[in-house]
Amino acid sequence: MVVIEELKGPEQKEKDALIAKLRSEVVKSGNLINGAKLFTQNCAPCHKFKTEGADFAPSLNGMGAHGPEDLLVHILDPNRVVEPNFFAVSIETKDDLTLDGIILRENNTVV
Repeated sequence: MVVIEELKGPEQKEKDALIAKLRSEVVKSGNLINGAKLFTQNCAPCHKFKTEGADFAPSLNGMGAHGPEDLLVHILDPNRVVEPNFFAVSIETKDDLTLDGIILRENNTVV
């Protein structure tokens, strides 16, 4: 277990400490208007919630079923758990062009 802890490095430990520090704050009542602004500025470029946002990362519809403490981990450490269909990929085309991103759709003619 020590090796795994060493591999996590100080950055992971700092995230864990910040999550622990903020746990008591996230269970308090929030401000809906400020939350919407934060979503639009920070989350919507990648995530979709209801009809707002993009499809580059998992949809946030249904995330309210998770408790605030669980959501805090996802917000502060978004790469801790990544759905397999949202892993970054690198594609090299026949004409030596390299594309990096996630695959939203794939079939015989389109990636």
